[in-house]
Amino acid sequence: MAANAYWAQFCALLDIDASEPQNSGSNSAAANNLKSALKTYMQARFGASDITYLVDIINAQGVIDAVIANLGHISDDDIAIKAAVNDVLPATTKAITAFNIAGQVGSTSIDEAAKTIGLLAPNGANVTPLSPTITHTGVSVSPASGAAHDFTSPVVYTVTAEDASTQTYTVTVTIAPA
Repeated sequence: MAANAYWAQFCALLDIDASEPQNSGSNSAAANNLKSALKTYMQARFGASDITYLVDIINAQGVIDAVIANLGHISDDDIAIKAAVNDVLPATTKAITAFNIAGQVGSTSIDEAAKTIGLLAPNGANVTPLSPTITHTGVSVSPASGAAHDFTSPVVYTVTAEDASTQTYTVTVTIAPA
């Protein structure tokens, strides 16, 4: 990737004007935190004393590209960069953490590995108009918490993360024996 492309990617990540690389302005506190953390890191590692030199290092070595691609491999002494990058990048978390129906028998079983959820409705319950209460990480779940749904067969729920990635869960409601 060309140096200007690295700088453009860096600016896009920080949501700042790429035409003014020395501009310290930004549209978010997280972007300022990342910029500050990167500047501190570059000063400590390479003796950089101003943002112009920082930009040259980023352009020449693709630092931002490497940080984004290898968040899990950043060493402990670079934890400020990792934290700041995580604040800027959209979250990838997406899970159903609780799923309940009124009058259910016992607790809900959530198998995170299999992405399945199971629960028992009371004996004789009508499972066609159930409106579950759902707790989740991420930005949304579909069908939504509280929306009535027919559970006579398994229902697939989709959780969406901030980064628009999704995870599906298959929910099965079984009627408790008499």
